[in-house]
Amino acid sequence: MDLVNEGIKLVEEAKRRDIVARLMGAIAFRIHCPQFGYLHDLLERKLTDVDIAARSNQKSKIISLFRELGMTLDTQTLIAANRYIFRDGEFEVDVFFDRLDVPHNRLQKKVGS
Repeated sequence: MDLVNEGIKLVEEAKRRDIVARLMGAIAFRIHCPQFGYLHDLLERKLTDVDIAARSNQKSKIISLFRELGMTLDTQTLIAANRYIFRDGEFEVDVFFDRLDVPHNRLQKKVGS
């Protein structure tokens, strides 16, 4: 599955519905800095999900969008109120509301080794 294109489709659909959503993370890096894509290979980074930044005042619209696209909100892994995870069986979308607050120990360990 081409997660870059899936991510682009998701934010384009969000835009059509007047939802503010921006790609971030590895997918955004690959889109905006394609000449440095080799760095992901050096770090053995694989695209495993789509990361999106959104506004918390649009949570209900986000939930509706993903439900209409056949994705379910993973209520078992809700992380506070600022991150939702949606799944459809093929891939996962992490939606971060208002701020990004996750540890990146995996990457730090890889770079430091």
